[in-house]
Amino acid sequence: MEQRSIDHRRLYYENGMLTEFDAVVKSCKAAKNGFAVTLDRTAFFPGGGGQEADTGEINGTRLLSVFEEEGEVVHLLPAELSEGMGVSCRIDRIPRLRKMQGHGGEHILSGIMHRLFGTVNAGFHLGKNEIVTVDTRTPVTDGQLRQAEAEANLAIAENIPINAYFPTPKELEAMTFRSKIDFEGEVRIVEIEGIDVCACCAPHFASTGSIGSVKILEAIPWKGGTRITLVCGLAAFEDHVEKHDSVKRISVTLSAKTDEVAEAVENRLEKAEEAKKSVAALSRAMRDIRIENTAAAEKCLCIFDEYADAEGLRDYANRLAEKCAVAAAFAPAKTGFTYAAASKKHNMRTLAPVINSALGGKGGGSETMIFGSVTAEKEAVESFFKTLEP
Repeated sequence: MEQRSIDHRRLYYENGMLTEFDAVVKSCKAAKNGFAVTLDRTAFFPGGGGQEADTGEINGTRLLSVFEEEGEVVHLLPAELSEGMGVSCRIDRIPRLRKMQGHGGEHILSGIMHRLFGTVNAGFHLGKNEIVTVDTRTPVTDGQLRQAEAEANLAIAENIPINAYFPTPKELEAMTFRSKIDFEGEVRIVEIEGIDVCACCAPHFASTGSIGSVKILEAIPWKGGTRITLVCGLAAFEDHVEKHDSVKRISVTLSAKTDEVAEAVENRLEKAEEAKKSVAALSRAMRDIRIENTAAAEKCLCIFDEYADAEGLRDYANRLAEKCAVAAAFAPAKTGFTYAAASKKHNMRTLAPVINSALGGKGGGSETMIFGSVTAEKEAVESFFKTLEP
């Protein structure tokens, strides 16, 4: 197959690792937020296909943005440049490398899933911190993802050449390749032999080894398919370091080996759940005693329980309402108290704004019971309910 570069002015087509180059200013026009500069050649990628544009500088001046307009790569600068002058350009190397790792890893994983399972991509995005999301049109199982991830990392280890080229229209017509859109005009193909053939306009490495690794972080159902979140290369390494540090901290906290922390956490949670049930049972028993020993009142009853949860407050209010006109139960919160209040005789919806206004609270509910929180001190709450006329 004839492999020919259509536009030698876009240096990233042929060398994704080129981050420093010289060029000549073709044009410089005043724009809304600066000066729009075009060059006789450029290695700055203007963004596209789910990947953001490069960042960097021209003659030491930071670029405001890079974008494509009417077939030209436009470099937006805060200062004017003279047409015909020579300039030295520098792309931010590490961000470019990280983006190529993420994009290349996506090509490999998507190509493998397409080959193995017939998966078709509906979308791709390379976001902040080079976190990649891939949306598929059909569901992908956990087992399929594990298989595809393993094969993707093997393809990286084998350092397979990555070839980018522009086939002729006739050659393109006879080709089978992945693409999310219909193209008009010239199409650039990025091919990883035996792994993937995909239409792509972005910079790529010369071989898969530079991608480093692929790690799937998450897969969730998405619009009838699956949204896959992954990281590659340096981003995958950083994710590994962060999680390994977390595992070591858990290991020390639970006095467990690093390869046994999952079991240790599960055991600790089981014990915590058992303790929670014991506390709940004790709390219910104490609540029963307090309710039984609370004398009936003509107007209001107000009770505080530092251990009561939402269900406990509900139980207090509901059962104490049998002994008075209005019953309220309070438990400490980060600020003030949470509460439940109930009545068998009065409409609690009409009392809610009165309580909230007097005690700096908020909340509401039904005609028989309301829930909320107050910021008032305990003494103020007790005083309010002593004088409340329902």
